[in-house]
Amino acid sequence: MLFSITRFIAGGCLPLLGAFSFCSFLFKNYYIGLTFIIIGVLAYYLVFIKYTNIIINKHITIFKSEFKDEFVRSNFYCDKTYENFMYFDRMNKQICFTDKDANKIVSRLNYDDLFSAKFNSHHYVIMKFKLINQEIKIKFHYFSKDYISLRTRFSRLTTIYE
Repeated sequence: MLFSITRFIAGGCLPLLGAFSFCSFLFKNYYIGLTFIIIGVLAYYLVFIKYTNIIINKHITIFKSEFKDEFVRSNFYCDKTYENFMYFDRMNKQICFTDKDANKIVSRLNYDDLFSAKFNSHHYVIMKFKLINQEIKIKFHYFSKDYISLRTRFSRLTTIYE
């Protein structure tokens, strides 16, 4: 939340700084205009590049530790959009996808097939799996309200079989 507010304020201030510097150059106040440009570039770097990377790296670390230790339930998108649930089965080292309506496991992917997992700038975790003849890309929203631990509320899903 703080991250969104900071980016919103900084995003509104950058055009304002640009307008001030343009007006300063228009009225031949070059030093003032140059000062506003430097402040704008510095603000852009600090807020949009540095601060964003700190936030993303923090959540990548959280995701990597939870990927190993937690069960996760989330809406997932796999090539086409399916409204199914995904969770990590730590015991069998698999990622399971369950049908939303029937709560039946529709497919499983092994951890060993995981090619890469990364956190993109739009709060999505993208996981790529390399299988024998295809590559599967899975994307889910990291901060969605469905991102909860299966140990506490959804442990019943671990007893469902194909």
